[in-house]
Amino acid sequence: MKKLISLIVAVILLAGMMSIVMSAGGAYLADKEIPYGTAKIDGKFDEWSKAAKFTIDGSNAKVVSGTWTEGNSVSAYLMYDDTYLYYAYEVTNNDQGLLYYGAPGDVIDMLFDIDGVAAANGNINMQDSMIRSFVVVANAGSTDVTGVHIGYPRSEVAANRWINGAPDNTVLTDVAGAGSGTTYFIENRVKLADLKSMLSNEYAGATVPDMKAGTVFTFMLSVDNCGKNQLQSFWAIAQDTQIETAAAVPSYFGFRGVFAEKSASTADMTAIVVLISAVAAGAVALTCKKH
Repeated sequence: MKKLISLIVAVILLAGMMSIVMSAGGAYLADKEIPYGTAKIDGKFDEWSKAAKFTIDGSNAKVVSGTWTEGNSVSAYLMYDDTYLYYAYEVTNNDQGLLYYGAPGDVIDMLFDIDGVAAANGNINMQDSMIRSFVVVANAGSTDVTGVHIGYPRSEVAANRWINGAPDNTVLTDVAGAGSGTTYFIENRVKLADLKSMLSNEYAGATVPDMKAGTVFTFMLSVDNCGKNQLQSFWAIAQDTQIETAAAVPSYFGFRGVFAEKSASTADMTAIVVLISAVAAGAVALTCKKH
């Protein structure tokens, strides 16, 4: 029995160490596992608690122009499955009256790299390897969200070729939005194959790996508060030094995520630790009763 207890304790310690390693951050703002999972794109924002969360607010934003508005924040939630990268934004914008259709409003760009391909091939500006999203409202000046535009890459965005964009649809195939006043939500999904293709086109001749468990996904968020002509957070961070120019350089991205195994996400590991702890407690209790 003593050997059994020792073995259980060792497993608990190992599992705990693995959990710590998986959640440990390096030089990035956040360095997390991106869990395997699927979300319905339905505008309800009720399935994202299991996703990895990355937040920009007044404490860590790289402000390019203007000043950060107190209380504003953008949180990105990420998951993936065999076909899609799922990501959602939770936005608090205290500068009301900036969300409207047919004129500039809030714009959120996700600029990304896959397994360091861009960083290893010249760090070309990543404006063509990004996904752009902004909420849609029915009337100028309104803050009641009725839909979302999504577009990628930038060449498509510049040509106004948006995916599933309509001012009168709240729930769309690949993107949905909801909210009113100072807070709104955006749900998105993009095909992993499309992300790979975007990098392949940007870096001709470079080998871009398939996105799967173990893939490193680094990214930054550019949040353009167009209603105030203010680019509030354009993330560029080196290992220990912030870049002082507004250049979207892939190796300086502020956020890093690693695609988790299907059955070994952080949440699963936590559950395993809890289960083993319970078994260990039961074994100890049983031993005490025998004595």
